[in-house]
Parts: sequence; structure tokens; C-alpha cells
Amino acid sequence: MKKLIKYVVKLFFVIILPVVISLCTLILLSGETSIKGTFPVTVIVATLFAVWINAYLYLVMMPKTKLIPGTDIKFTPAIGLAIGYDKTGITPVIVIVIPFFVIEFNLNK
Repeated sequence: MKKLIKYVVKLFFVIILPVVISLCTLILLSGETSIKGTFPVTVIVATLFAVWINAYLYLVMMPKTKLIPGTDIKFTPAIGLAIGYDKTGITPVIVIVIPFFVIEFNLNK
């Protein structure tokens, strides 16, 4: 449960919040709204800057919480389509085979 909470916190602060704030800033500053004066624009840009710094700090301070699994891509001279699950090794692996490539996702336990 603790791992899930860390994952959700990092996902929110590193990916979701910066994207939403960036899109809102783009919409507000694109001229579609009636913002008058330099102070509101300064506040919007400062908020955007603070959110991106916050996202970077969460990314640096939580290095053991992984948002995406370890990925390994290999070139293989084979043609086929397949999805597989391999749990014989130390960590379980999801394998996706597409023409000429094998993509492996190492799942964390």
C-alpha cells in the first residue's frame, strides 16, 4: 500500500500537475481570455515555473519510486506477433514480440 501511495504522489506531482498547469497557462496566455495587465501574467508564469521546479524536485527526491518499468528493446531477425509473460527469472517479465523487435518490460515486485 505504501508503494502505491508513493507511486500516485510521484505520478501526480511529476506528470499530471505540470502538464495540466502548462496547458492552462497556454490557454490563458494565447489570447482566448481577457487577462489585462502584467501582474496576472507574472503570477501565471511564476506558478508555472514553481510547478516545474516542484516536479523536478519530486523526480530527484524519489528515485526508487519508478513510474515506468524497466524496458529492454532488442533487434531479433524474426517475424511474428506475440505477447508473453515469463516468471522463471528473478523478476517477472512481460515480453512483446513484433516484427524484428522484442520488447521486454521488467515488472517490479
